[in-house]
Amino acid sequence: MASLERTAYPRFKRSISERELREFFTPSAEEVAWARERTHDRPGRVLVLLVMLKSAARLGRVPKLGEIPEVVVAHVRDQAGLAAGTVPEADSERSEERYRSVVRDCLGLRHRPGEARAVAEAAMRAAAPVKAHTADLVNVALEELVRQKERLELPAFSTLDRMASRIRSEVDASQCEAIVARMSDAARERVAGMLEVAEGEYQSLFAWIKQPARRATWSRFRAHAERMERVDGLGDAVFWVGKTPPAKVAALAEQARVLSVGEMKDIAEPRRTALTVCLLAQMQAAVRDETVVMLSKRMSRHLKRAQEELLEIEKRQKETTEQLLATFRDVLTALRGSGEAAPDGWEGEASLDDLLALKNARSAIETAGGFDAQLAELEALDAYRGSNYTALVERFFKPDRPTMFKIARRLSFTATSTDRSVLDALDHVLAHQHLTRPLVADTHPTRKDENGELVPLDLSFAPKTWLKTVYSREQPGMLVRRHFEAMVFACLVEELRCGDVAVAGDEDYGDWTRMLLPWEQCEPKLAGFCEQAGLPGTASEFTSGCASGSPRSPKPSTPGTRTTRTSPSTRSPASPPSPYAEQASAPPPPRSWKKLSPSGFPPAACWNIWRGRRTGQTGGNGPAHAQAASRS
Repeated sequence: MASLERTAYPRFKRSISERELREFFTPSAEEVAWARERTHDRPGRVLVLLVMLKSAARLGRVPKLGEIPEVVVAHVRDQAGLAAGTVPEADSERSEERYRSVVRDCLGLRHRPGEARAVAEAAMRAAAPVKAHTADLVNVALEELVRQKERLELPAFSTLDRMASRIRSEVDASQCEAIVARMSDAARERVAGMLEVAEGEYQSLFAWIKQPARRATWSRFRAHAERMERVDGLGDAVFWVGKTPPAKVAALAEQARVLSVGEMKDIAEPRRTALTVCLLAQMQAAVRDETVVMLSKRMSRHLKRAQEELLEIEKRQKETTEQLLATFRDVLTALRGSGEAAPDGWEGEASLDDLLALKNARSAIETAGGFDAQLAELEALDAYRGSNYTALVERFFKPDRPTMFKIARRLSFTATSTDRSVLDALDHVLAHQHLTRPLVADTHPTRKDENGELVPLDLSFAPKTWLKTVYSREQPGMLVRRHFEAMVFACLVEELRCGDVAVAGDEDYGDWTRMLLPWEQCEPKLAGFCEQAGLPGTASEFTSGCASGSPRSPKPSTPGTRTTRTSPSTRSPASPPSPYAEQASAPPPPRSWKKLSPSGFPPAACWNIWRGRRTGQTGGNGPAHAQAASRS
């Protein structure tokens, strides 16, 4: 049963403010005159008719007298100028029902219980496959009832609640049957065995799965990998679940999570098996979420340590520069005077002075640490020039390299856009994992162009600082393997954070494009959306508007002021529609993207966040943001 407070069903608040009383329950002079005429100016009946009129205009239904709060009755009595002791009373139930009919005629409400129930049931059945809670179905029915051209009086809440519970049970039963139908007999036996305690174990697999895993840290990767392997070994729960909406899967999994093994055995089939499968699917997604988080944190730590190491290097560069200058001064001193041309007879032969100068220069270099050390210092000074810390990431990445490759091979990555450059680079890295040579080619190992030549890798996703580090200076077209691997994993983490790369079977880092509506369902609603949003209704108009810098359609003229009219036949005030109906029928105000980034595009994270799920990062200015913006 749904709670009344969790739905949008109109009701009287427990505490009604003075502002609400003044705005919604104050009768006008015309309404008071109309009520006095209808009741022959009997104070008790006048009060009954007025409180019913104002309550029905607010709630969209005519409530019973006992349901109306005393504070509303007192406010209407004072505003209508009735005596302080006047109480709302009708002579009989027949008179009270007649007053309800008069109020409905005044407000334009149609009391058609059968038609209202049919509309509500059709709306609930259409939404039940994707709605997990009874309260959501009640809200869907209310929205559809308010949307009707003829204002139907809302059914009682108990009627909608019973209808929603029945429809939800029917739809859940059909979805559970569909889940079990996708399973083989062996899979059903394996899932049923999760409720039994195996020999030599102290708990069942069902109880083990429900236990929260320890925090996913790098030191626990082996235990975490074993947990993932054991959970995946129970079966392909993603295939069994099929196209069941994620909200339904989460709701069924939550039901299974709070039940014990004994309570699960009391549930009849096929619901018991479906609950277990949904819980298993949730755990398989959760263990992948933890793996991605673990990978992301580790790479972030490596990048941070590289930046900290760069700061230390910059502090030491002054001392290193002074040492190199001193060594170079000694070399120049030793070589001074040895560069004079030799006599004609000594062509190709060095003089004793030249040999002595070279010996002294070599001695100065050896005293400073040797040729290799001096060259390394010069390369370090040049590599870190411009605050480029990417050359330092590899030394921190190297100890974790085997684990990183295991994670990359265990998870299945997919691109959420047409750009697969990061995944192509990852495939290139995995294909050359076994190599020990320092350089690899920057071309696809198997992909060729029209001329039969290998296609070069697209590394446009990487920042310039990384490209400067990964490309070899001595051999153009070759990549420094160890730096290239670190770059690919660092960029992969950024792509996962912004949602351009997803993990199959994941929840937080899953493919968010699967949650989008198909174009066949969006196309009929396009005209109405463009009208409400103030946008042109055709692609050509929208394109021309964007080219001119103003894609919005002209604003409609402001409507005239609404006046209160009196019906000539009944002399009853033509009351305006209830605020509840206006809220549902009024179009939302036009909205537009604010300029949230220097490039003019909103951050990618703004497009990847919705209720109950976050697939993107909430901030940052990494390269993946610019790439996501340019690809959108």
